[in-house]
Amino acid sequence: GTSGHLAAKNYINDRLKEYRYPTRTITTKRKLGPPIKNLYTILPGMPSTAGHCIALAAHYDHNGPIDHKYSPGANDNATGVAALLEIARILRSRAGTLPADIYIMFPDYEEAFISGSPYLADALKTKCTKVLFTVTYDMIGVPFFPGFENKLLALGAESNSALDSLVANTAKNPGSDLSIIHGPIRVIEPLGIARSDYKSFRSDKMPILFLTNGMPATYHTYEDKVEYVDFDLVKNSTAFLLNL
Repeated sequence: GTSGHLAAKNYINDRLKEYRYPTRTITTKRKLGPPIKNLYTILPGMPSTAGHCIALAAHYDHNGPIDHKYSPGANDNATGVAALLEIARILRSRAGTLPADIYIMFPDYEEAFISGSPYLADALKTKCTKVLFTVTYDMIGVPFFPGFENKLLALGAESNSALDSLVANTAKNPGSDLSIIHGPIRVIEPLGIARSDYKSFRSDKMPILFLTNGMPATYHTYEDKVEYVDFDLVKNSTAFLLNL
């Protein structure tokens, strides 16, 4: 509901229009506070596979001020949004040739108990006869800790054997010197608490993949600034999803 929230929403819509995508917003009123504004667009696949879908998601909201200081959210989650916009730009030329409709989604209210993306999951259930898999990008620009440079966690694919094989095979040749840590989602859910929007897709029985570099020291602080973002890491993480 802030001016920054509106600016982020408008930026995403402007880029999608620039790439010749139709822009769509699912607005959901809340009992308290501003409405949820989920954004998405669709890249159509081959007519012969209409109704088969792949969903790619990166939340665009962020926390308000922390200790009265502005928190930019550069890694959480401007890096994921930037990667997804770049994927949208690159894939645009392949409209009508891919074996699934590609839903490119920007959930709102992830920072408020992951309360925005359930409405996007509902939209997928309505519009798709089969969701092949979903991918959630969240924080892909700052190493988890020293020594974790150029590593990407690829978690959750164990819920679907075809997706698990796809991730394993792609990890062998990620398209860069990125090191893929392919593992179960439980490694980041020691208390069974979901960490990002993949929760909404998993709740609706859709295959999930969660891509992240982990939670660095700047996570949810006013130090989540652009100067700490490793742009090679963002680029390589983007290339991995494109290869996938």
